[in-house]
Amino acid sequence: MTKHTGDASGLRYNYVWQWGGSWAEGDWGSTELYDGADTKEASHTGALGAPGRYTLYVDAVSPRGERRTASTQVVAWGATGVSVSGSAASGWTARADLFEGHEVSGARYRFRWASADGSASGTLGDWSSASSVSFSRDALSSNSAAYEIYLDVKYPNGKTSAFASNSLYLLTNAQKRVISSACATPSVGAGYCSEWVDNVFVNAGFYRYGMGKNANDLCRLYCKYTKLSDLQPGMIIAVEKSPTRLGRIYGHVAVYIGNGKVHDDEGYIREMSLANWLAYYSKVDTPRWGWYGNVPLA
Repeated sequence: MTKHTGDASGLRYNYVWQWGGSWAEGDWGSTELYDGADTKEASHTGALGAPGRYTLYVDAVSPRGERRTASTQVVAWGATGVSVSGSAASGWTARADLFEGHEVSGARYRFRWASADGSASGTLGDWSSASSVSFSRDALSSNSAAYEIYLDVKYPNGKTSAFASNSLYLLTNAQKRVISSACATPSVGAGYCSEWVDNVFVNAGFYRYGMGKNANDLCRLYCKYTKLSDLQPGMIIAVEKSPTRLGRIYGHVAVYIGNGKVHDDEGYIREMSLANWLAYYSKVDTPRWGWYGNVPLA
């Protein structure tokens, strides 16, 4: 509401908002800018944009064109993002980043997750007044190596906002070393997939568990699982027989690097989607997976 002294008849008004002291495009607006002219209304109602400190101006223009300006400072509280802290061992906490740490009365929050490859998603905390939620690895019902955490916000005035965190990686240091090695270890040559896998783990700082062993040996010794829910990044994935001529004798083995991707040695280092790898190698045998050397990395 605009306050006057003296004769206010014939006055027209321009209401201006400015965010953070900036006149950059998008950081300010006015009724004149949006409506193309001043207004005769002596009050104006509108919702501010992003949370922050605003300066509100009122230009009062007389019938003779004389202009006077008054201003005041206001603060719009709200969420500016979402952050995640913690670790795979201790669990994580996702929280709304609130402007100057100020809670918003009546605001509602929802926290969601999605695997980085888009194959799975879920809710960590449904709509409530809680601006943070704690969760463990079990809450992320996917074998992905990376996730996005999302925050949805509803304000009492009906405005909504949505934010995404930086990628959340759930790997142990040992898994990270193996995945890095699987991306960097050069090919041994066609027909030597098991030796390449052995090199991957040796280069990552582990014992040479596969010395003198073929892929089918590694499959029998170390691959105990067939459920996708048991597959974790850094595991080997293998078959005792594969569709190729040598594969029918020696099998085939690869390293699962997470995010639905597999690396193996086909005379070159091949990256293949997990779905396509399983579809091809399941033609002859049931693919299995497990920790190399029966040494868990996570």
